[in-house]
Amino acid sequence: MRTRIIPRRKVERIERDVLSLFKQDKGDLIENFENRFADYIGSKYAIAVPSARIGMKLILKSYGFKREDEVIIPAYTLGALADIIESLGLKCIPADIDRDSFNVNAENIAARISSGTKVIILAHMFGNPCRSEEIIDIAKKRGILIIEDCAHSLASEYKGKRTGSFGEAAFFSFDTIKTVNTYGGGMVVTDDNILAESIKNNLSECFFRKTVPYKKIIYAFLEDKFYKTLLFYPVLYLLASQFGNKKIYDFYRHIQKVACSNSGYTDYQACIGLEKLADLNKKLIKVKRLAELLKSNLKDDIAIQTLDREAVSNCYFFVLIGRIKAQEARLKLLKYGIDCGIKSEIADDCAQILGYKDCPNSRRLYEYGIQIPFYESLTESDILYLSKVLNKVL
Repeated sequence: MRTRIIPRRKVERIERDVLSLFKQDKGDLIENFENRFADYIGSKYAIAVPSARIGMKLILKSYGFKREDEVIIPAYTLGALADIIESLGLKCIPADIDRDSFNVNAENIAARISSGTKVIILAHMFGNPCRSEEIIDIAKKRGILIIEDCAHSLASEYKGKRTGSFGEAAFFSFDTIKTVNTYGGGMVVTDDNILAESIKNNLSECFFRKTVPYKKIIYAFLEDKFYKTLLFYPVLYLLASQFGNKKIYDFYRHIQKVACSNSGYTDYQACIGLEKLADLNKKLIKVKRLAELLKSNLKDDIAIQTLDREAVSNCYFFVLIGRIKAQEARLKLLKYGIDCGIKSEIADDCAQILGYKDCPNSRRLYEYGIQIPFYESLTESDILYLSKVLNKVL
């Protein structure tokens, strides 16, 4: 058994990020970050928000939908998004994902559309761009709005356009394990000046206390250091057990919780965001090379997320499906020092949560899907070790 743990995720450059505290002296950093971000995505407007979830809520509120209007979401996505939608009096309708791409597809969405459908939310799961054009074509013919969930997909592209530039609006996340990490916060992008103005007005009417996210930085630093010690093995085994899973997972979610309702986006976070956005393309070159190395060394009977030939993924998560259930796979991989995520640690089976029993692909991914360690600081020897163990265990 390997004595070194390979964690499933990694927070990069914490020490460098702390130094950004002393660099906040050049103009309006938030406005500068918003403008750079809009240019990067290819949108007219970008508005920094306290979190991606608040961003989605602000978009939906700005359109003034009626109670019980329907929002189609991917059946496999973050369960908290369904909670937010329903808290606005709207009705969530899950559409099953594609078996291979893990994204919602046009056929499954079309089957869920009714006279009450007002919005389709497209999620680019794990950085893999959704085949947006087919879905947008269906939506336009029926006067349905498209909102993109780009929490995973900053820098991903489909047919030469970056995700976030296809729908009426999109929201991005900058949480600690995201492609650009500013220790919380998010961004809404749109080409609609009326929507942009409405979101800005709603933000200004709320009380947002702009404080540096010290707690998130400290927790990220401690987690990074803890992962490098053998003391983390007992925690991982508890997480992998039926007894300790809920307690450990709930504790982790508590300390890594999203921005509170009174926490605004700060100049400090914008300063970090500007630096990381400038470095992003360089970072992705290495990540994509590691992804190709891993894919080329996995056996054919391990199902990996398929990528459209006209798409470019940022490789945010590497999720695969083996021949054994995720719970069993996690325990076996942990014996080799490989930490992996399963079930709600990756995403939720929202169809099951909402009482729908006709989304088999979402159920399969929830029960068998495994998020394995994958990030920029892994070495080629790490990748070869991962592929060797995965081929043996799965």
